Amino acid sequence: MSVEQLISSAVPTLMPSDTGNRALELMDENNFTQLPVVDEDNYIALVQESDILDWQKPGDALSTAGFLKYKPAIIASAHPFEALRLVHQMKLSVVTCY
Repeated sequence: MSVEQLISSAVPTLMPSDTGNRALELMDENNFTQLPVVDEDNYIALVQESDILDWQKPGDALSTAGFLKYKPAIIASAHPFEALRLVHQMKLSVVTCY
């Protein structure tokens, strides 16, 4: 079994044009503290609730934020235990595959 077989479309994604306020809304609705930012099929970053709460301009597009550098991910063919290890080590609420 691989991580790819466990991928869920239930995790909402953000686009760089979404605002910080929209990100907080989606996080609250879905009970996540992190959400992936994607542009088409390209993984840009993992946005954390704490970064948005500390951001001076949460009404602006995420693309203007300076914190879109955090990109934890796991290879899709990895074993699910590797994904669990990553979740535990990095305190993630979602895992992104590449």
